[in-house]
Amino acid sequence: MSDLRLVPAALSLWCVAVVVTWSRSLALGLGFALCLAVALALWHKPQAIAVGAAAIAGALRTWHSVRAADRFDFSKPLRAEVSSMPHSTEHGWFFRAKVAGFPGELPVITTEAPKIQQFDLLILQGKASPSGGLGRTLYVAEDIHYLGAQGGLQHLSLVIKLRFQALVQQHSNGEAIGLLPAMILGDASLQDTEAKQRYAATGLAHLSAVSGGNVAMLTTAVLAIATLLGASRALALTAALLSLGAFVFIVGPEPSVLRAGVMGSLALVAMMAQTRAPPIHGLSIAILVLLLYEPSLATSFGMSLSSFATAGIIAAYPLIYRSIATPYWPDVLSRMVAVALAAELATLPLVVAMSQRVSLVAVPANVLVAPVVPIITVAGLCAVLLEPTVVGAVVIRAITPLANWIARVAYYGYSLPFARVNVQSDPLTLAWMVLAVAWILFALASRRPTVIILVSLSVGCVLMLLA
Repeated sequence: MSDLRLVPAALSLWCVAVVVTWSRSLALGLGFALCLAVALALWHKPQAIAVGAAAIAGALRTWHSVRAADRFDFSKPLRAEVSSMPHSTEHGWFFRAKVAGFPGELPVITTEAPKIQQFDLLILQGKASPSGGLGRTLYVAEDIHYLGAQGGLQHLSLVIKLRFQALVQQHSNGEAIGLLPAMILGDASLQDTEAKQRYAATGLAHLSAVSGGNVAMLTTAVLAIATLLGASRALALTAALLSLGAFVFIVGPEPSVLRAGVMGSLALVAMMAQTRAPPIHGLSIAILVLLLYEPSLATSFGMSLSSFATAGIIAAYPLIYRSIATPYWPDVLSRMVAVALAAELATLPLVVAMSQRVSLVAVPANVLVAPVVPIITVAGLCAVLLEPTVVGAVVIRAITPLANWIARVAYYGYSLPFARVNVQSDPLTLAWMVLAVAWILFALASRRPTVIILVSLSVGCVLMLLA
């Protein structure tokens, strides 16, 4: 149980941040934090102190951000810095902006395709509408006045993205043109809305967002190259840490990127200190650091999906792998299926709440594309570095068929009958989803395949009835 000692503090801080965000009440948040601490004191006093301290800190930090957001004046023109590459959605063009005085990043949507890029300075004129976030706002920009681009390192980051876009557009084809920048640098600006819908419906949307997988592949590749070049352990780890920082800066402060960056940094620091901490420790510390730094992430679906998927893989992967491993098919296939199932089970209630549907092809789709994802990621990062040379073009041409394979899997998966089931996101349905996941995990832990089959069939019947 010592491996889980940081989990209650992280979960308590997250819950208190959600309570304060939605209630707009500091008293309610502090009261909730006190109740959590008292309840845990009956079980373990040191744990109660840690939980109480984390929850109270989270309540105060979130209240400060909530109050600043509620008092912000949206009626005046806003001077903003674009913090993400604009991309198309079914409601218009979307990007995030940093605005002085507004806590966190302000989500902005405009009906006209903006001729702007990441890190540009703008004057926005429009109005705010409720959306349910930290400030309960979505800013609808009616007029955008371009002030200019920024220089320095930010300009370098933008140049890298734009040059890589041009490289892909020149030497790639099909949906790979939009998918490669999204998978490698988190730049989804070249993806069309229909493609995004197909990826979301088949459980492949996570490939278009940089997350822990990209960070792990990047740091592993840097460590391997540095070791082959004869670098010492400390120098190799330092190079990996610096490359991770540069990668996070170039990609941008998306929730999954921040979480993966913090976890990757903690893992590298632990390696430098020659200590070995359980992965759940890294996830818990990442949650604590990120929510204290940016409380708005507590109500972000991106942060929730990323964290739940990571936790599911850490906790449920061993159970699933032991249950499905067999000498009748390759062990690598069992491991890929186990990872996909663990992430799918952990995020199922959140996906239902967010999209009101369940993908029945997500697991096979992820298994089909799993072999090509590491190749695309590592080779794509090499292409980013080698973009000025002819090697970069050769690499892009080599991985284009692999990216188009992912697009083809999404296309055929999306076109299959019963590929997805529409489900209402009311509290009763979500409770059913949570209970179903708990039943399946219990069956896996007890190693009873008959129970797994019966529960899976029951869940399928319930989904069909709720559709």
